[in-house]
Amino acid sequence: ARPRLGNPGETEKIYLEAQRRLAAAMSVAAVRETVAWTRDTIRERIAGKERREKERAGLIRKAPLRIGVIGEIYTILDPFSSLDMEKSLGYMGVEVDRSLYLSGWVGKHILQGWRQGYRPLKQYEKLARPYLPHFVGGHGQETVGAAVEFARRRVDGVIHLLPLNCMPEIVAAAILPQIQRDYGIPMMTLTVDEHTGRAGFQTRLEAFADLAQLAREDRTAVLNRREEAMCVAGK
Repeated sequence: ARPRLGNPGETEKIYLEAQRRLAAAMSVAAVRETVAWTRDTIRERIAGKERREKERAGLIRKAPLRIGVIGEIYTILDPFSSLDMEKSLGYMGVEVDRSLYLSGWVGKHILQGWRQGYRPLKQYEKLARPYLPHFVGGHGQETVGAAVEFARRRVDGVIHLLPLNCMPEIVAAAILPQIQRDYGIPMMTLTVDEHTGRAGFQTRLEAFADLAQLAREDRTAVLNRREEAMCVAGK
């Protein structure tokens, strides 16, 4: 929601209020109420913003860039470990989706697939097989499969996040350039450790967002040329 509300700080206020309500919730019904309130509030604010923009300019703002985040589970789940990467991208007008969510991990490892969470993990193993057909430890194979899934969904870019020099993720990082060539999608690997500085990290995120924007414009131009050629051929 951050790139869609115009003022990203508005999203943070809604998120903090949702956290406060969750902390006070004493039943499953109260949790569901909080989730529904958060979702509905964000949707209403986005709809109101788009309506105002349409009234002012006669058009709706273009869809924001979409970037998928893949990598080692703790690094991409914990905002401190990732240097608040999702928030930084959101403030830059980028919509972020992750390959791993806590519910998906619980569904696979704790519930043994009995109940899948958001973004089930089992599918990644199948998608990874052409590039990495076996388990290499950690979430290396899932990282490769997630890169393929995001590429097939035609996101505008993929960021691979890993801690220190995590061996399974290094194996995955060596394979990602081939996926990038096969699907023509920008990918970037970022390593987070005790020497990582926020300023340098932010600069790389901004540069990658610019690259993803250019790649999107190139793809759009190619598609437009193809449509024009098909129209001419049809005539």
